Amino acid sequence: MGCFFSKKSRRKSPNKDSALPTGDESATGNDLPETNNTALGSNSNQEAPKQYSWDKREKVDPKDFMLTGLKNETVGRLPGKLNGQQFVIQDCENCNIYVFDHSATITIDDCVNCRIMLGPVKGSVFFRDCKDIKCVVACQQFRTRDCKKMDVFLCCATQPIIESSTGMKFGCCRSIVPITKGGRRTESEESCLFVFFSGDYTTANARKLIDEVTTKGFVLIQTKEVSMRPEDVNRVFQNNAESLTEWITKGPVVALELNGDGVVEACRSIANEVFNGTKVFVSESKHTSSRDVDNFFNFADMQMGL
Repeated sequence: MGCFFSKKSRRKSPNKDSALPTGDESATGNDLPETNNTALGSNSNQEAPKQYSWDKREKVDPKDFMLTGLKNETVGRLPGKLNGQQFVIQDCENCNIYVFDHSATITIDDCVNCRIMLGPVKGSVFFRDCKDIKCVVACQQFRTRDCKKMDVFLCCATQPIIESSTGMKFGCCRSIVPITKGGRRTESEESCLFVFFSGDYTTANARKLIDEVTTKGFVLIQTKEVSMRPEDVNRVFQNNAESLTEWITKGPVVALELNGDGVVEACRSIANEVFNGTKVFVSESKHTSSRDVDNFFNFADMQMGL
């Protein structure tokens, strides 16, 4: 024990510290700051950290993937807005909801008296605590829990899972969507806007028009169904607004853009011969038809993007 303490005391002796050789002074703490400064200097000259693909992804707003707390509205998402991501609909009442895009999964919670149309869903669609719903769904798995009075038009790869739900009605999803040219370049510079106002045969009339114009060699570019307010009519139809305002109160309008040389004259002829007695709007001339098309579909896109 005595040897142990004698070594410790000798190691801490100030005399011994002062007696260190001069050569060892370079190894003491006096030179450490200089060494550290050199190291810091070398670090400052290093290249910036590498950026990886996930660092360059655009930041997304979660609100773009949700519809929450809406009432008495027509809303949705246009193609390219979801791009296979998850989507949530909750606390909506008396709404028309259209999702024109593919998604991973969709959850619908606490919705009442809504009409819902969903694009293809890779995974599951799950309704919870919903009431008085009409929906069109194409998905891998369909589930409900604690729901009441739902009319479901379903295309599903598996059997539906129904938990604690009542008043459920199911039918096959057999929607017929007309082939449109969409955003591709049109073959002609002449387009025509043809609008059907709400009535008993609006959808049937729209299909009849498509048959009539396609047999004449014209092309269907796009179609939209949207609700309008009186102020919307003034902005979209401008000079013809006064005669059309009362018709938009009856329900949504169905609009079609048709393209081809001479399409305006052909559509006006079809309106007089085939749809005589049906309230419609048709572009008056090829000189104003492009403005008609832009006014209506710009308005419709803004409504669906809300």
